[in-house]
Amino acid sequence: MMAPWFYNSGGLGWFGMVLGAVLHLGFWVLIIYIGVRLFRGVTLGGPAEGGNFSTYPANKSNAEEILKQRYAKGEITREQYKAMLNDIKE
Repeated sequence: MMAPWFYNSGGLGWFGMVLGAVLHLGFWVLIIYIGVRLFRGVTLGGPAEGGNFSTYPANKSNAEEILKQRYAKGEITREQYKAMLNDIKE
């Protein structure tokens, strides 16, 4: 007796071949996406440098918040704070 035509396809026939191709493509898309996100995080100042993995460039309100935190910690003087705040708002 001959084996059915789909015997060598794992029992799923054409559907199995298409499903396998889609899953394979999805796997590689996911790997590339993760790689790009990691690369952008490293090149744009990742968490080790006090940055984050958000998109570039940072918006003004985020920059103002960081500036306020630096002033509150005593990292910058009042004059530096005001000068930097004016630069951000321009």
